[in-house]
Amino acid sequence: MHYLGGKQRICHIITPIIQSFLHPNNIYIEPFVGSASILCKINHPTRIASDNNVALINMFKAIA
Repeated sequence: MHYLGGKQRICHIITPIIQSFLHPNNIYIEPFVGSASILCKINHPTRIASDNNVALINMFKAIA
């Protein structure tokens, strides 16, 4: 899904950087989930998605 301001085109750059800072005891929180292109590629047991766009969050809740 393309999303205005999306990180899909650069997720191959961002994901390894984020992944390098993650530890198994921590929780990964995605503050700007958008289309979840980064969140889906993060390999971590505990991932939380958030966004300021209430309609977007409601959409993800409806399809989950």
